[in-house]
Amino acid sequence: MPFISLPDLKSHYEKAGNGQTAVVCVHGNIASWRWWLPLLDKPPAGCTVYAPDMRGFGDSERPGGGYAIEQFATDLDAFVSRMGLDRIHLVGHSLGAAVALQFAVQCPHKVKKLLLVSPPPAEGMTCSTQEDHAVFGLTLPHIAENTHLQFFFRNAHMDRAILSHVLTRITPGMDHGSKLFSDLVDDASRVSRETLKGVVQSLGSWAVKDRLPALGMPVLILWGDKDTVVDCGPLERMVGDLPHAELVVWQGIGHAPQLEQPDRFQALLTEFVSENAATGKPSPAQRLWQWSKTLWKRQAGNP
Repeated sequence: MPFISLPDLKSHYEKAGNGQTAVVCVHGNIASWRWWLPLLDKPPAGCTVYAPDMRGFGDSERPGGGYAIEQFATDLDAFVSRMGLDRIHLVGHSLGAAVALQFAVQCPHKVKKLLLVSPPPAEGMTCSTQEDHAVFGLTLPHIAENTHLQFFFRNAHMDRAILSHVLTRITPGMDHGSKLFSDLVDDASRVSRETLKGVVQSLGSWAVKDRLPALGMPVLILWGDKDTVVDCGPLERMVGDLPHAELVVWQGIGHAPQLEQPDRFQALLTEFVSENAATGKPSPAQRLWQWSKTLWKRQAGNP
């Protein structure tokens, strides 16, 4: 279980592979490095995959503060520097996608390509009461109508049974009887109220939409059409604001494609980090076709 000392944090991380291409994966809210475990078990050829635990999560230290997206990105910068990495392929999931995007905005010269999995909207969150609506770093409108979940987020967020129910709901394609799923629930139950509160408050004010046009690296956004956490509309707008971006939609997948279809995710990442992978932005005609297909599927109620 390796650790690395950052300026004010002892950070745990996992590493797999021995290739020259550095891939750094950032987990989401109430999560840990284990959300990348299938990828660590089968890293893309020619790659070395790093999966650090952010402060307050997994096996990293839990300092008294600093649970904001900007600080997470600063920690990531320190991690990349301490590991001696140059330009990295950066992958972020959920809250980790916001951290990855913030890092790309702060240090664009350090990011070769950016893969955002089920990311929060770069335009910012839109909810009336952040404490009631935010979890995993994202907006959950259905929580407003669910008094049981409201009680959980206000008073009992470490309850393992409720966490298991929530994680089951957002990962419909995962084996919920597996040891990995049980470990994910355990990691979620270890997150402190202070950490969760800091994350929610940060997400309430975080927005980088105006800075997207300056990002010149290729960006791939991955979303599952059964994701009950993230809506596709803001992601389509993100693609429109980025110079070299593409949105990929997987059918029948929820909020965690890397866990629900790990082999497919590994293949997607392998292709994306390839030097021969397409890096241009889809043409207006391609984007219109993509949008039309998504709209038709929504109207038709297709999975």
